[in-house]
Amino acid sequence: MLKNRLLILIISVVITLIALFVIATSEAATEWLLEQWTHIFWAIVFAIVAGVLIHYFQLKIAHKPKISQDTVTIESKAVLATLILPNDHEIRITEKETVFGREDFTGVVSVDNLLFIGRKHFKIVRRNDGLYIQDLGTKNGTMLNGDALQQTESRKLKAGDKILVANVVEVNYVET
Repeated sequence: MLKNRLLILIISVVITLIALFVIATSEAATEWLLEQWTHIFWAIVFAIVAGVLIHYFQLKIAHKPKISQDTVTIESKAVLATLILPNDHEIRITEKETVFGREDFTGVVSVDNLLFIGRKHFKIVRRNDGLYIQDLGTKNGTMLNGDALQQTESRKLKAGDKILVANVVEVNYVET
């Protein structure tokens, strides 16, 4: 792109010099050229500097990569565990603490049953020795392998555990 513009600039200067040479063959034109040569020289220098500056600012503004303007990049995180939903969809757990609620089960549970699941129903927390589940004080509760979790109780999860959310949806816990 820069080479094309530079080539156009050089061709323009050469054409201008040829035109001045042709004009200079007449005596009146030669006299005028001798009087005005400094003005012509500075006009050419100004045009070149202006062209370079315009090109520089155009590159600075126009050529920002699209990825920095429109795209959000997400660093992939290690999957700590996976919850398998009844429709075989998976929810991957990648954070130290993940809260699950009604929104996570949309499309898996009927709309009527979604109302039994709290907006923030239970959470899974990573600790040094593994992942733990805790009910967040919900009205309809959370069960782990058939045992109800108390509101402040945390239980360690192990592969194959079954989590029953609000007595409406059962989720399988899989370690990775």
